[in-house]
Amino acid sequence: MGVPRSELDAKVSRFGIPLTSVRAVLGGALAVAETAGTHNLDIGTNIHIIVGEVTNNETETSESFYQFTVPFNVSPGGTFQIEARHRVFGAGTDNGSTIDFEVFRQEEKAIGSDLVTTSAITTVDDTWTTSQFDVTSASLEAGDLINVVMTSVVIENASSNLTAEIDNLAVLVEVHG
Repeated sequence: MGVPRSELDAKVSRFGIPLTSVRAVLGGALAVAETAGTHNLDIGTNIHIIVGEVTNNETETSESFYQFTVPFNVSPGGTFQIEARHRVFGAGTDNGSTIDFEVFRQEEKAIGSDLVTTSAITTVDDTWTTSQFDVTSASLEAGDLINVVMTSVVIENASSNLTAEIDNLAVLVEVHG
């Protein structure tokens, strides 16, 4: 007989999220052109980046989401985080832009309350930063489907273009085995 999963050493595993699996807020694929209220996909030679609406002397909020299935070997109540590498980019003057995540457990055509305990994080102008957002995992079980909503708010006040960029997304989960 094997060793019960609960007795195996726990470790944090990183599950990368393909940027092409991120969806617009209404569920469709991200557009490759700027779309009001949602992120879009910037496609270059051998690279994809998620970008928010361009702001110029205003504030722009962009949202998108992806889904993630909790792995079979999740450690109940263990580490569970959403990770993003992000920045604001452009010639504009950043005035407190942020990135934020919400996580909702989906069940029977409904969602519960937001499970993220980390507040919105201020983005850094022209500097790629990797941030983690803690998720309350006590209620999450193997096989649960979660909806992860990403929101970027870009605030520019000097009449030059500025946008949010996200080039890497992941879910960090404490697992056994």
